[in-house]
Amino acid sequence: MRILAIIILTLGLAAPLMAAEEGGRPDIIDVLTARLAMAGTASEASEIADALGEVYSESASASAEVLVSQSELVIEDGDMPIALYKLDRALILDENLVEAYVLRGDIYLGMNRPEAAFRDAMEAVERAPDYYESLALLARAFEAQGHSASALMTSRQALTYYPLSEELRAQLARHEAQAAGAGL
Repeated sequence: MRILAIIILTLGLAAPLMAAEEGGRPDIIDVLTARLAMAGTASEASEIADALGEVYSESASASAEVLVSQSELVIEDGDMPIALYKLDRALILDENLVEAYVLRGDIYLGMNRPEAAFRDAMEAVERAPDYYESLALLARAFEAQGHSASALMTSRQALTYYPLSEELRAQLARHEAQAAGAGL
C-alpha cells in the first residue's frame, strides 16, 4: 500500500511531466518504467504496472499499445463496439500486435462470431506461434466451431507454454470432456 501512495504522489508531482508535446510520450511513463525495473517485490511491480496502465488509458496518444490499453478498460465496462474500434485502430497502426488479435478474437467469441475469432487466432498464432494466449484463443475458436479434436490438441499445445495456468488447465479439461463425448 505504501508503494501505491508513492506512485500516486509521483503521478501528482509529475503532472507537468505528463503534459508532453502533442503526439509525444509523457515523461511519467519513463519514470514509472524505471521504477518498475527496480521493483523489489511482485506486489510492488503490480502496483507500478497498474499506475502505468492508468497513464496509458488516459493518454490521447494514438499509439497501438495505448489503444489496446484503452480497449481493455472499455471491455471491462462492457462496451464491445468501442473496444473493437480501438483494437481495429491498433492493428492498423501495428499489424503485428498479437495482444490486439487475442483481445479482438475473444470479443468475437463473446459475440458468437467464431469465424472472425478464428481468423484473429490464426493471425496471432502466425505472429507468435509459441505464445500461449494465441494458442488458447485458437483452441476456443476451434471449440466454438465444433472441432473438438483440434480444440483439444491446441489446448494441450498452449499448456506446454504455460503449464501453471489454471485457466488453461480448465480449458483443457473441458476440451478433453468434449472429445471424449464425441468418441475421439
